[in-house]
Amino acid sequence: VGTDALQAESWDVHFVAPGTVGPFLVLVDALTGHGPRVACRSTLVDEGNQRKVVAVGAATFRVG
Repeated sequence: VGTDALQAESWDVHFVAPGTVGPFLVLVDALTGHGPRVACRSTLVDEGNQRKVVAVGAATFRVG
């Protein structure tokens, strides 16, 4: 979005399974829409345990 001035508006995380082996990797998709908001989807995977999903989340940030 061209700035690091972001304010979190909402945050939601669902833990799917325990992380057991590691290392852990977070995959993130940022989505821009109309107006001053950015949404992010994230997935935490356990790389050492067949890339099993540990947690998924979503957040909304206000720009500015």
